[in-house]
Amino acid sequence: MEELGSVPDFQRLQRRGVKSAKLMFLNYPNNPTGGTVELGTFLEAITIAGKYNIIVVHDAAYDLLTFGGHRSPSILQVPDAKNLPIVEFGSLSKSFNMTGWRIGYLVGNKELIQLMAKLKTNIDSPPFLAIQKAASLALKSDLSSVKRNCDIYEQRMEKMYQILTNKGFHTNKTKGTFYMWVKVPGTESSIDFAHRLLDETGIVVTPGIAFGPLGEGFFRISLTVGLDTIDEIARVLEKITL
Repeated sequence: MEELGSVPDFQRLQRRGVKSAKLMFLNYPNNPTGGTVELGTFLEAITIAGKYNIIVVHDAAYDLLTFGGHRSPSILQVPDAKNLPIVEFGSLSKSFNMTGWRIGYLVGNKELIQLMAKLKTNIDSPPFLAIQKAASLALKSDLSSVKRNCDIYEQRMEKMYQILTNKGFHTNKTKGTFYMWVKVPGTESSIDFAHRLLDETGIVVTPGIAFGPLGEGFFRISLTVGLDTIDEIARVLEKITL
């Protein structure tokens, strides 16, 4: 919900009843909104999950891609987290530019990791050994390459923010991921606006409805293009009427 700033509405969750739930899935920094949280959000999630005997899974694919002074917390920073039914997924696709290598990692509760390893062994094969070694080397590095990536994405985000707000779009500066979550102007649906934006400017965005009903009214724009392309976006946006 927009007014909550991408933080789960835990009170509403409990009112609706979670007794039959088996798993709570969290994702911060968040795709598609770029929303971030502090450790207190994870503590609240774990407290509720413990009350109802729910496994907590945190998708931390973008945890190293942060800026604006924000450092994304790990859910495993919650006291005694590894002895609780909690796991956290990480990805090297975003932080280390290993997109397409399909390499990630899982940390947390020992028993849950063993169950996941057994499942994965029976449904697919591990990545090519050279990729595993490259991932290991990256994770043991000083993360200077990640810092450079973050600086690049922050520069793009600041520039895109100015372009969008100058044009009249409503959005916020993100503190994580390489996405911006932008409100659709007027009364158009997100998919209609995305189609019109493509037809009139050649700009491709993802309509919010692609992420579920609560995404309606927004669109996601990616910061995975260079500053020259962002300059071109500023120019062609002049063609569209909001």
